[in-house]
Amino acid sequence: MLKRIILLALIASVTAGGCSNESTPTDPLPGTPADTASLASLYDELPNVAGCFEGRLKAAEKTKVLDYVNAIRRLHGLEAVTYSASDDINTAKAALIIVANATLTHTPTPSMTCYSAEGLTGSGTSNLAMRSGGTPSSAVYIDQFLIDNGVVSLGHRRWIIDPFLSAISFGRVDRTVGGALNGAALRVIFDQQKDIRNTSIELVAYPYHDYPARLLPTNGVLSLTVIHDRTSRSSNDGVDYSGAAVTVTSETGATITTENLGSDDDGYGVPNVFRFRAPGITTGIRYNVVVRNVVVDGAAREFSWWFKLVS
Repeated sequence: MLKRIILLALIASVTAGGCSNESTPTDPLPGTPADTASLASLYDELPNVAGCFEGRLKAAEKTKVLDYVNAIRRLHGLEAVTYSASDDINTAKAALIIVANATLTHTPTPSMTCYSAEGLTGSGTSNLAMRSGGTPSSAVYIDQFLIDNGVVSLGHRRWIIDPFLSAISFGRVDRTVGGALNGAALRVIFDQQKDIRNTSIELVAYPYHDYPARLLPTNGVLSLTVIHDRTSRSSNDGVDYSGAAVTVTSETGATITTENLGSDDDGYGVPNVFRFRAPGITTGIRYNVVVRNVVVDGAAREFSWWFKLVS
């Protein structure tokens, strides 16, 4: 059966309180998530969408999601996040609303099937996804959030690899009656931010260093977020990419064509991003990226990193 994932990125107003980050993660690359899973392996109690019951996801499944998100973050030299079990009811109820209504919204209304106050909270603080066909492993949703295919803002990606992200909570609901339909919610907005003042991070790049090739599909979007203020997520707005130029060169010195340059300072995680495509990149070759003329606090700066897509 054809499988289709629809994603809904979440933007928030964050109010809480020539360079590169060359630390290379030493952990093994995260393995490819299984494309299918059994309901028995996912739930202690199966969902009943017709009865507006979200089911009870196994604790082991939530731990798998946490471990996988942290494995992704290690690829970018980012600190691990913790798991907020107290938010599980919110993300589970948000996933239930997705499946019960076969729609994605960050602002569900009381008229919607299986609406709840907890679902409203979860919907308004989470990355959301809906998938038709089959029963995927939960890590499949994390890959899709990270790749963010077709999402111009790259909002899901930016939340997952936000250096200030402190915790996550994950909920999912799988419907089997009336056709397979799956909903997932990953909470990424919390009042508390991670304290990164003692780190040396100056950028979050995608892809970065040795990187699983599956996470940058053919003609996927590469990105850069500048971290010029480590005291607060919201203080990293105002980065001006309007005159930025990017150069991608292979280890043999060949220049790779770049296209579709764009940027924004919207509040998806850290409020600045520069994005581009480099259609000529291939697996197994190291590439050096330099982004010039990025204006930070009135001064033009240059940011650089390297990556290699590996199987």
